[in-house]
Amino acid sequence: MQITFKPETKIKTHTWLKKRGISEATINKLDIYECSKFFPKLEKETKALAFPFKRGGQVVGVKYRSTEDKAFTQEQGSEQIFYYPLPIDESRPLIITEGEVDALSCIESGLTNVVSVPGGAPIKLLTE
Repeated sequence: MQITFKPETKIKTHTWLKKRGISEATINKLDIYECSKFFPKLEKETKALAFPFKRGGQVVGVKYRSTEDKAFTQEQGSEQIFYYPLPIDESRPLIITEGEVDALSCIESGLTNVVSVPGGAPIKLLTE
């Protein structure tokens, strides 16, 4: 199923990612956007980063991370697939990260054969 992601919601500031060492070039190449999104955990709408999950060039999911608090949500119907921002080279070792920002940090360090799991660490692990 293809997810509709409306380009008119793009806000190209990316201050939150830049503070974490992610370059404007990487942000733009990977179609990461800032927008406003409602987060059930926070019970309010906040500024958020939108990470489009793509398969074959089609957006099949969008995951959002609040930039005001550590909260996440996804578009309804998003496929639960790895976030692979760049093409994977199956002849090289693959780096699997916990989150999208971790994958971006690897890319900024020159480690481009990287994916992120779709849901982050399980809650059980986070509370231990």
